Amino acid sequence: MKKLSAIIIAMALVLGMGQCKKQETPATPDNNDGMVYITVNVENGGRHHIEPSVGAYIFTNGDTLYVGNNGHFIGKLEYQDGAFSGGILSPSTNDYLHFYFFGGKTPATAPTMGETTDFTISIADQSGDLPILAYGRSAQKYSGPEGPYSTTLRNKCALVKFNVATLSVAPTCITGMKNEVTVSFAENTLTPSKEGDGIITLSEGSGEKWAILLPQEAMAAGVEGSAYSSNGTYTGTCEAVPAIAENGYLPAGIDVDVTTNVIPEHIYVDLGLPRHTLWATCNVGALAITPEAYGDYFAWGETEPKNVYDWTTYKYCEGTNNTLTKYCDTDRRRTLLPEDDAATANWGPDWRMPTKSEWNDLVLYTDMRWTTLNGVSGMLFTAKNGSGNSIFLPAAGEKGVDEPGAAAQCFYWSNELGSTPRVAVYATFYKGYEDVDNMQRFLGLSVRPVRSTGTH
Repeated sequence: MKKLSAIIIAMALVLGMGQCKKQETPATPDNNDGMVYITVNVENGGRHHIEPSVGAYIFTNGDTLYVGNNGHFIGKLEYQDGAFSGGILSPSTNDYLHFYFFGGKTPATAPTMGETTDFTISIADQSGDLPILAYGRSAQKYSGPEGPYSTTLRNKCALVKFNVATLSVAPTCITGMKNEVTVSFAENTLTPSKEGDGIITLSEGSGEKWAILLPQEAMAAGVEGSAYSSNGTYTGTCEAVPAIAENGYLPAGIDVDVTTNVIPEHIYVDLGLPRHTLWATCNVGALAITPEAYGDYFAWGETEPKNVYDWTTYKYCEGTNNTLTKYCDTDRRRTLLPEDDAATANWGPDWRMPTKSEWNDLVLYTDMRWTTLNGVSGMLFTAKNGSGNSIFLPAAGEKGVDEPGAAAQCFYWSNELGSTPRVAVYATFYKGYEDVDNMQRFLGLSVRPVRSTGTH
């Protein structure tokens, strides 16, 4: 691949973002609901942002403090003008109060008071507020609502500065990092782990970027760098990087020299099919380097994703399936024009949506296997000609009136109308099943582009 100009990412960890000492003053419990209402006063009063240069986290109104006791989640407190306050289930006197802070991040599944023993926090998206992770235990066991109690929140993460120089305006991503935390109320621990490739997404463009990194293993000198953006991947070598500890820092910083290697925006493979069709390795709306990504959803004949998929929002009707205005009995068109083909409109004139025959070829002349790729279920199609070429279709589901858009099934459009103008041909796959059939045009399905051999 052609090499472009070199970029440098300078990485420095700064002192551990401070430690926030608090005084809790529980109020009188309400015996009718078994709750205790408490206020946690934060020293230095109300402050409203992160100061990366000194590593201090400053609370913002609306921030949440999660409270655990006796092995369970018992409630959460909200920050407002210098203090956290709210109601918690009456704590056990056999245990301390345990406090957890996650910046602006929320659990993947909302915890239930008195029942939840653990949950997961993802810090993969750091394009907005930084997910400072902190834990503190009250200095005294809970003995009643009179109080007061004291605690210190201690950071369980490191604050890292990246000086990013790139021509891309897309977000910069760091790979190979631990980007999830399991919070155990039973063990009073925060355990970092890696989801998928361990991607952490920073904000867009060049300049100074701050990120939260969890405790990592040491990286040896000469290890390839690990950052990419949507229009290229950065590789290179770096100095030895010590393990990132809780509250850790590297005052001198580390320079990582990397070279931008261009990844073709759209990659195709030859599966040895009888019509010589070349299939793209990812869906429209996904990156070529992430074939498991769902990408965007399109109604048939539309070229942009949207929020609602039904007849009232469909481009080529007047609100119902009886009022079609294009690709109907009036114009008698059965195949999408290039301007209405989501593959052509988004990827250029060399690309288009597959025909019904091309979907049938894919089923008949490849070896199919239902599998997972980076945790995503889907169908893998491998050429039978011994080339080893393959494509993966993620099971992105469909979007419609009652459809969430993610399911254990693949739904992909063709460029042809179905048995009536109200429906279009689509291909569907899931474990042990494949079919090419008809689907209502207004539904949001995935699009996997193809091109002919003569266009490459």
